[in-house]
Amino acid sequence: GGDAAAGDLLFDAGAAIHPATVGALAAAGIDVVKVTAPLLIAIVSTGSEIAAGQVPDSNSLALGVAVRELGLTADTFLCPDDSGELRRLLDQIALDHDLIITTGGVSMGAREVVRQTLGQTPGAWFGHVNVQPGGPQGLAQVVAAERTIPVVCLPGNPVSALVSFELFLRPPLAESVGLPPWRPAGTSPLAEPLESIFGKLQVRRGHLDDDGRVSLTGGPGSHLVASYGRANLLVLIPEQVTALASGDSVEWWRIA
Repeated sequence: GGDAAAGDLLFDAGAAIHPATVGALAAAGIDVVKVTAPLLIAIVSTGSEIAAGQVPDSNSLALGVAVRELGLTADTFLCPDDSGELRRLLDQIALDHDLIITTGGVSMGAREVVRQTLGQTPGAWFGHVNVQPGGPQGLAQVVAAERTIPVVCLPGNPVSALVSFELFLRPPLAESVGLPPWRPAGTSPLAEPLESIFGKLQVRRGHLDDDGRVSLTGGPGSHLVASYGRANLLVLIPEQVTALASGDSVEWWRIA
């Protein structure tokens, strides 16, 4: 009785199941508990060039790993720039998934298939946020078999998709499985100067040097996925900052 007395409440409803939770339940003689199944997520990469195999599909693979790192399950799909085909695919996916993530087709171009397919549906929003990379974003929903499934619509450039996931999706998904919502963070001096765009949160990629200074990995472009792969930090430059000198402090999130 020094740990938990007879009749004590061990865990509140909604508590995450982890090794110590299981051990405590077993020690108390409880071998059956009701649990909520983890979210099943669908990732849809759009673009005729991707569906036809002319351009490698990196987005669904990269986001699939990001989802699975949280202990969730992800299925991946490809769809060309065809509104009717995308609509049919989303209706099918919504029958047995809890969340749909799309990449591409959300900007203001002539053939933005996700925005054109979902933009006029009830409750949908498509617009821009003040982030670089990752400006164009969208939210919508699909109703299937009396279930309403949220659709989070990310931009198509690979770094934009990954940064958007980190900023907007990873925190609530982590919370859904009982993990801390935010990445480990800190501040450190820059190893080199940088320039940024006023009015936008610039998310650069980098790593900590042996002397504790932040070195940038690649430029700010949204297509530089190889340099993203060599980084272990996201470096956050506030909206009002246009330039920083070597030695100035920057905030970072550890991603690897």
